[in-house]
Amino acid sequence: MVHIEEFVFQGLCAPWQDALVVKLLGKNIDFHTMKDLLGRIWKLKVGFDILDIGNNFYMVKFDIADDRQKVRRRPLDDF
Repeated sequence: MVHIEEFVFQGLCAPWQDALVVKLLGKNIDFHTMKDLLGRIWKLKVGFDILDIGNNFYMVKFDIADDRQKVRRRPLDDF
C-alpha cells in the first residue's frame, strides 16, 4: 500500500469526479476495443478519457459537459 497526503489524493481524484462508470454486460472487452466502440457509438463533439478499473468496468471522463449529457440521455442498448 502506498500512503499519500490527502491533498495529493484529492488532486488525483478531482478530474474524475464527474466520470461515468461503464460496463458492457455479458461481454468481456479489452481496453482499446471498448474505447473504440464507445467512440463510434457515442459520436461525441470532442474526446473522452477512459480508465480500466477492473472486472470489465471502465470510468469515462468527457472533455466537455455537453458530451456527458448526451451520453447520459442515450440508452446503451445500441451494443
